[in-house]
Amino acid sequence: PLDTLQTLRDELHQYSPALTNTPATVVLTKKDTWQDTDWLAELKKEIPEPLLAISSVTREGLEELKEHIWQELQKEAAEDEE
Repeated sequence: PLDTLQTLRDELHQYSPALTNTPATVVLTKKDTWQDTDWLAELKKEIPEPLLAISSVTREGLEELKEHIWQELQKEAAEDEE
């Protein structure tokens, strides 16, 4: 996952360097298929962005994701007002 994340960051930077300075959240999908989640805590330590895990099938984590997005939008709106 770390290699894939770095590849995505590199591609985003090539597309638009300004985008690399915008807030980001890493969302891992298919949580319902994971047998072992021990690696998730380690991954959270390795990346600076917030990390959320979701399952579209079981809907696990979707409320947390929606709340996170809402909070980020509220922060952005408050910063724009300043």
